[in-house]
Amino acid sequence: MARVFTLQSGSSGNCTFVGDAESGVLVDIGLSFSKSKAGLESAGMSLSQIEALLVTHEHIDHIKGLEVFCKKTDIPVYATEKTAEKLIFHAPSVEKNIHIIEKTTVYDLGRTSFSAFEVYHDAADAVGYRITTADNRKVVYSTDAGHIDDALFGSIKDADLNIIEANYDEGMLMCNAAYPFLLRQRISGGLGHISNNDCAKTVVELVKGGNRRFLLAHLSEQNNTPEIAFEAVKLALSCAGYEMGVDYELDVAPRYENSRMLIF
Repeated sequence: MARVFTLQSGSSGNCTFVGDAESGVLVDIGLSFSKSKAGLESAGMSLSQIEALLVTHEHIDHIKGLEVFCKKTDIPVYATEKTAEKLIFHAPSVEKNIHIIEKTTVYDLGRTSFSAFEVYHDAADAVGYRITTADNRKVVYSTDAGHIDDALFGSIKDADLNIIEANYDEGMLMCNAAYPFLLRQRISGGLGHISNNDCAKTVVELVKGGNRRFLLAHLSEQNNTPEIAFEAVKLALSCAGYEMGVDYELDVAPRYENSRMLIF
C-alpha cells in the first residue's frame, strides 16, 4: 500500500515522502538535513529507504537542506536542466548527485517511477511531479503554481492522491498591511501561489473526474490557517453535492511537523 506524508509544508520549508513501507522518494528538502532525517525516523522510515530526491524548483523553502543532503548521501537528485543550473551555481558540491530530467518523460527508479510537469511559478523552471508507487498508486504533487489552466489540470487529474496548494485566503492577503502591495501582487499573480478559492474550484472538478484523496499543502503562515483552507474546500465540495468521507477524503499538511501518514 502507498504511504505518503509531509515532513513540513509552507514557506518555512517543504519536504514530502511518497512511497510505500519499503522505499520511496522525497519531493524537495526545504528543511535542514537533520530535521528531514528526524522526520523520516519519527514515521518509521530511514534515509536508506529513499530512492531519490525530486526537486520542484530552486527557491530556498524547497532546497534549504540540499547541500548537506548531497554531502552526506549519494542519493540521486532529479531536477530539470534550468533548475539544476541554479542549484549548482549556488552550491557547486551538489553537482555529484544531480541527474537532469525532461518534463513528461517517465523515469523508473526500481520500485517507484515519476514524471515532471510544468507549473506556473516565478522560478527558473518550476515543476510538479506525478509519482507511481510500487503497487501502482498515483500521487500528484503540485504546489507553487500561480494558476491552473487546462494543461496543468490535465497533469494533475487521474490521481489516487492529490497534494495540492491552498496557499492563501484572499481576504487575509488583501488586508495584510505587513505585506507591501507588490508582494501581494506577486503572491496572487499568475506566477505566484494558489488561493483557497481557486484550490477549492479545482478540487471540485477533480472530484467530478473521479479523484478522491486530497492533501492541502504550502499554506501561508500569515495569510491562511489550516481551518480556513479546510473549510473553503469542504464548503465548495458540499455546495457541489459531495460528502466528506463518502465522496472524498481531505487533509491539511501541518507547517512545522509531519502530517499524518496517508495509507491507501
